Amino acid sequence: MRTAILVACVLIVPFFCQAQDHPQWSPPLVDTGETLECPDHAGLRQYRSETAAYKGISVFISQESRRDSRGCHYTAELRVIRNGVSHQYSLPNAKNEAFSIMDFSPDSSRLLLASYYEDGRESRDVAVTTMPISSGVMDWQNAWDIFGWKNCDATVEPQGFAPDGKAVMMVRPSVADAHEQPSCVSRQTFYEVGLTSATPREMPESSKIRGYGAVAKGPWRTCRTDPDIVAACFIVRGRLSFWNGTPLARIWRIGTKRMIGVHDDVLPGSLDLNMDWDVEAVGDFFLCPFTREKPGAMQFVCIDSAKNVKYKKIR
Repeated sequence: MRTAILVACVLIVPFFCQAQDHPQWSPPLVDTGETLECPDHAGLRQYRSETAAYKGISVFISQESRRDSRGCHYTAELRVIRNGVSHQYSLPNAKNEAFSIMDFSPDSSRLLLASYYEDGRESRDVAVTTMPISSGVMDWQNAWDIFGWKNCDATVEPQGFAPDGKAVMMVRPSVADAHEQPSCVSRQTFYEVGLTSATPREMPESSKIRGYGAVAKGPWRTCRTDPDIVAACFIVRGRLSFWNGTPLARIWRIGTKRMIGVHDDVLPGSLDLNMDWDVEAVGDFFLCPFTREKPGAMQFVCIDSAKNVKYKKIR
């Protein structure tokens, strides 16, 4: 579902974004969206992002949060499956940082990864690394250090790879409501970046960034075993669709006036790959409740699985 809410150019299939009056933003190939919330009750919560693939290599991000008598503990890993062998690489500061897989390099030897410090200032919270897939070594660098910026603000968005294998980042004037410093740049621009020592090079406005990887599998999260489930799981014959507001993903319980909200908008497996703003799904949904059903209030659930699903274009 995370790919469904992105309405700009999408990198989940290889193609060139359309350049107009300025370089066009492209979303991550895989995005966790946020740090994994810790459960309120003792136990383990797990989340696995969409799986991206390119030239026989599959990658995804795995997050865990566990509550016990000592508090909450967080871990995050990048999982790489290559030649049938799975490798795990730890990601830093899982409590406070969210992570994205931007894309594979053209030759599939590296990944461009980004991390975002959720509690930091918007203009100072982006770090990137180009990780060799063969070694898993991550040399994280803050965007401000890469560009050599000091007392200024900007919005920095890692994009992918140029044909020559260098990382590409988009920079634009800060979009923060009340940034404290003048903007570092005056317009939206692509930069080709060598993350070791080379000075970032501004790219022509006509530049087009190609996506190489594709999303091959939807996300997964604990549902029936989640520590915060409040009652027995149940099956609903319903219609799933996206709405403006929170949550985006909602299920109408067919034959009633009840609308059920999907906690964190996480849609497992094929639901994630097939849903979009102009698609609705009718099927049998196995749901586990985070809140109890109350008159006049939306109940929140997670979707454990779905069967007999039929998709329909609605616009």
